[in-house]
Amino acid sequence: GWRCEGADDDAGAVTCATETGWRGTKARKLVNPSTGEELEGHTEAVVDVADTGQGWLVSLGYDRCLKLWSGGACLGTYRCGEKQATFVVAHQKYVLLGRGDKALMLFKVSGKESDGFNLVERASAKNGKRPASCGAFSKTDRVCITGSADGVVKLWDVGLRPLRTYEGAACGVTSVAVGGDGTRIFAGTAQGTLHVWRTKDALLQGTFGGPHGD
Repeated sequence: GWRCEGADDDAGAVTCATETGWRGTKARKLVNPSTGEELEGHTEAVVDVADTGQGWLVSLGYDRCLKLWSGGACLGTYRCGEKQATFVVAHQKYVLLGRGDKALMLFKVSGKESDGFNLVERASAKNGKRPASCGAFSKTDRVCITGSADGVVKLWDVGLRPLRTYEGAACGVTSVAVGGDGTRIFAGTAQGTLHVWRTKDALLQGTFGGPHGD
């Protein structure tokens, strides 16, 4: 999904969105204009929203709550602690959360249809010198990546054990992605540059756009 913090002063302004059409708003709601659905539960504006692709939606609010949704209902709430969380991403049953104190938290959607589902914390780690500002899961492997304001991108397994570090971005990383076949890592920066690394050995293969791009 994408985020647009501080879009304007309109209480209903969109702050984030998913590829499947869900939008988070300053009015503390999740809305889907294509279906007319609205979900309410946060007590402050929605920071980020992610779709797992398996029927669950997760949302993060300025109320420091991570919520799991399905079928128009909130299935569970996880309180993120004293520090404001910075992003949430999801893929299948896994959910990755970044916090302002440099903590990373990995959750798994657990439970059964008959008993209900909830978020269960599976692992945690410290990102490094700066908090992670964005994250993404690989669609092909059980790994995830994070990017931070110091330009560092990291690869983790789903136990949040660090696997590799990707360097070369000259400024803050604002978005990350794993290529469709898992062989490339991509990072966008605040300067408008796109950096591409080879996953297996962190070789920087190109920088595109911005003042120093190809």
